[in-house]
Amino acid sequence: MEAEQALEETNAARELAEGLPEQLAALRERVGEERTAIEHAKNKATGTSAMAKLDALRGASAMYAERLGLRFEYGEAERLRLVFKYVDARAPEREFTFAVRLRGTAYEVMECAPMLASIDALLAECNRSNDFGKFVRDARKAFVELANGDDGVGALASPRASAGRATRSNSRR
Repeated sequence: MEAEQALEETNAARELAEGLPEQLAALRERVGEERTAIEHAKNKATGTSAMAKLDALRGASAMYAERLGLRFEYGEAERLRLVFKYVDARAPEREFTFAVRLRGTAYEVMECAPMLASIDALLAECNRSNDFGKFVRDARKAFVELANGDDGVGALASPRASAGRATRSNSRR
């Protein structure tokens, strides 16, 4: 009786073992399909997210252009020129510009027109904090002060910040 039971168990195990390679192949194929589906979904989500970010940046750029007259111009030698309009209430179309480039890990002002007395201090603060957005906002504020008859320094420049830490080129326009 024990021998018959052992024989039945052996036959059942043999039948199970004969089907295992096919089951294993089917499972491997299913895992591959699921991996492909997951990778596709991941790529789609990342692409959608990247496109959404790009669309948001384009929208913000258009808003800044419309409301602040801000325009970005990319030039040679990795130069980024920012052009502001709507700074001077008496001449809203007058353009105020500065151009920067990255030299190593620090920004360098290549051009500033009209020249701001506080540009060195603003640049030094930007290089210290690595907050380029604040630098752009502060430069615009300084242009507004200059257009309104102030000397362009105002409260934006501190004596400590303008102690020569800023880097500027002599090729200003």
